[in-house]
Amino acid sequence: MEFSISRSLSRGCLRNALPFLLLLAACLALFAVSGAFQAELGEYPDEPAHFVTSLMVRDYVAAGAPWPPLQFAVDYYLHYPKVALGHYPPLLHVLQAAWMLGFPATKASLLALNAILVALTGTLLYRVVRGEYGGWAGAGVAALWVGLPVVQTYGGMVMAEALVALLVFGAVVCYGRFLDAPSLRNAAVFGLLAALALLTKQSTLLLMLVPPIGVLLAGRISAVRSFPFWMPALMVAGTAGVWYYLIHFRLLSLVLADMSGLTISRTPLAGQARLVAESVGYALSILAAAGFWSRVLAPILRRRQVTGLWAACAACLLAFLLIRVPLPLVALEARYSICIQPVLLVFAAAGGAWLAQLLSGRVLTRARWAWVVALVTVLTFALWTFRIPHRRYFGFSEAAAAVLEDPRMGESVSLVCADAGGEGAFVAAVAAGGTRSGHIVRRATKELATTNWHGTRYRARFNSTEDLLHHLESAKVRVLAVQAGPGPPGHSHWELIRSMLREHPDRWTLAGTFPRLRPPSEAGAGVSVYRLNSQKELRREALRH
Repeated sequence: MEFSISRSLSRGCLRNALPFLLLLAACLALFAVSGAFQAELGEYPDEPAHFVTSLMVRDYVAAGAPWPPLQFAVDYYLHYPKVALGHYPPLLHVLQAAWMLGFPATKASLLALNAILVALTGTLLYRVVRGEYGGWAGAGVAALWVGLPVVQTYGGMVMAEALVALLVFGAVVCYGRFLDAPSLRNAAVFGLLAALALLTKQSTLLLMLVPPIGVLLAGRISAVRSFPFWMPALMVAGTAGVWYYLIHFRLLSLVLADMSGLTISRTPLAGQARLVAESVGYALSILAAAGFWSRVLAPILRRRQVTGLWAACAACLLAFLLIRVPLPLVALEARYSICIQPVLLVFAAAGGAWLAQLLSGRVLTRARWAWVVALVTVLTFALWTFRIPHRRYFGFSEAAAAVLEDPRMGESVSLVCADAGGEGAFVAAVAAGGTRSGHIVRRATKELATTNWHGTRYRARFNSTEDLLHHLESAKVRVLAVQAGPGPPGHSHWELIRSMLREHPDRWTLAGTFPRLRPPSEAGAGVSVYRLNSQKELRREALRH
């Protein structure tokens, strides 16, 4: 009897773990094929900031917190100027720092963490859809989730999107359970996940609108008079609300003041809908619209109750629109829609089931029509939506390794002249590869010019090569890492650095041109590293002649 119970438990654990393990393997394989593990930490400007900030938290804890946190953060920024503490909510950095305490402090290690988060979201999708339409439907939807281009793209970066998707979808599912069975436990779990989501990314503010819209769609207005309805709001206010009030809103006011006078382009609703539809593919979008009709709009028009899951999922989509349309503080990018894409896939499964039921009895049975709809959807997705993302590689990681390995450049100050992604990639590579004790990196956009947070309002600090050379020598800059190309329009310090190198060939020696291990992502791209010759070296060279 005991053996039979043990065997049943083992089978149950394997059955529950198998979807997660398969999705994790698929996600890791896609990352590997795309080259994500070898790509530089600069595919998106936020990526190196997330990495360096998490590395800073990790180093602070590993050192036993010997200094005041703010003092440590300031000193860390002076060495690796990509710390963005406070600009982003802290949960991602805390999670990644905890991960790097037990695993290597590398991008590949953090991508493995991202793969786990993506697989967990896919497993939750599988369980939700399986409960409604069966295991095959759940498996198909979970596989589509892992194959979505936006999931591959941003899951393969050190970004917050993978964690955001898991927390938002988990919160929506929990609120669906609350609508079906209003209880303190369901409300508390939703409140916890909502607070964690808000402590990960600002775009998850849409979860604040899920409860009021959800109770309206589910026809449970009476729940507003109960304490469990308000409990999540109290939990969020007491956790994430404190952080936003004390830190984030103050920083946001500085950013908005910095943006004064700038024109913010508003993306029309049709344009936002088109971008979201393209991110999941038009076939899945059409099925999602059909599912929204069959599980939400049709029951409301027929005066039937909308069940909790579908009311919560619909509330998430409507909340996304209500947040995005009136407050487009930044241009809409596909990554902002990742938090609603699991919900869209759930509605797509509902749309496929509704379409199969609509066609049942016409030539084929309902079950066979379901397989036809699934096959057409998968083929359409594979042909027109699925793609392996292009990864950025210009050689900054190799250049940073050369700087760290050369004893003549050790414990020195480096200046990197590149675009936003390149500067961040070099800083992050030095931070990841060094002992994080002596080497200092400077960014040309901060050292040789003044700009705002968004890189606009550019003003060069130097106009002559002599002044530039004098400043670099006085700042003890001994290494220059210069990206190939003309540089962003208006950034005059790029050409000024090149002019200085041409006019003073005796002062700077080319230490190497990169990449060497693999071709760059663009023809003619790369980075050159120069070493400043000391006055002692110059005198010795003169005597030799």
